[in-house]
Amino acid sequence: MFNTKVRNIEFELTNRCNAACPLCARTGTFNELSEEMSVAGFSDLSVDVHKHVIDNLDHSIVDAIDYGGCYGDPLMHPHVLDILKYGEGLYQEVQTNASLQTEKFWKGAAKIDNLRMWFHLDGLADTNHLYRRNTKWSKIERNAKTFLDAGGKGSWVYIVWKHNEHQVEEAREIAYKWGMDEFIVKKTSRGFENNNLSTSRQVGDKTFVYEVPTNPEYQVLHVKENVQECDIECYSEKRGTFFINCENDMFPCCITGQQYYKNKYMKNRTLDPIFTDTDFSFNIDPINNTFDTIVNNYNDMEDWIRMRWKMRQYKHCVKRCGTNLTSNKVHEVFEGGEGTKRPAGWEGPHNIRNQ
Repeated sequence: MFNTKVRNIEFELTNRCNAACPLCARTGTFNELSEEMSVAGFSDLSVDVHKHVIDNLDHSIVDAIDYGGCYGDPLMHPHVLDILKYGEGLYQEVQTNASLQTEKFWKGAAKIDNLRMWFHLDGLADTNHLYRRNTKWSKIERNAKTFLDAGGKGSWVYIVWKHNEHQVEEAREIAYKWGMDEFIVKKTSRGFENNNLSTSRQVGDKTFVYEVPTNPEYQVLHVKENVQECDIECYSEKRGTFFINCENDMFPCCITGQQYYKNKYMKNRTLDPIFTDTDFSFNIDPINNTFDTIVNNYNDMEDWIRMRWKMRQYKHCVKRCGTNLTSNKVHEVFEGGEGTKRPAGWEGPHNIRNQ
């Protein structure tokens, strides 16, 4: 929205994943999958769509290409290395649990210029698997060291809960020892709304419980000060970003993308007006419905969207960008390191206007 100058793209390369993190949108009670995943089946972003989007960006203003998403680990895409090579030269970030792929892949990825891996590791050998279920620490360590020893750039992203808060400092030391140049503490809000100090999720026939860390340093703002409403500060507008999911659909952000996916595959859902107001196809077709066409269609909705925001009628916009209910990250770049690249003044998703 309002992104005449697109500076960021987030690609969801796939909805496949080797892990089964209990609070993830893909995890649930349908043979350990969520309802929408059990209906949708597996999908991978079209390589041709990826090339089309990369080719149509103004590379002189692009800040970052991010590979993450809502339902999968990008390293599960069958052509992930070719995709990353095609984006070489642009700054690329890859979000991964790091417990998959071969040594050949990791060595190849390390050679791609301007690429950074975000290793999402929420603990150490005895705790990481408590959330990152089905991952293997020995493989994570091998993969990370292979990538970093081959010259790759890496950041450790650590979600802090009560069960792993005692290991933050040790993890920071290990990150430095392995060769990463950045350590990122993530304070999560997931499940901790309405003064909840714990959250639970059923996966298959088991229930998993996660508690807010006891150290206030690792708690998000609303846990300490309760949820407060504020004017909507649009993530997409301020970061100049669009989100493209594994079915080649394009949305202002991953929040709207995830909610559309849920609406598409789940029963008895009430549509947010943001979807009924969108009267054009947002499925990218390099020939018949191009990336630029969809960007322009979103921009044409600007006046209508601002009116809806003012009336607080887009519930997903209100929850994500109209309250203090949000996760945040604290970046620490080690001496001599580069760390995650951000334009001057970057402190998070809500502080840069797309001008």
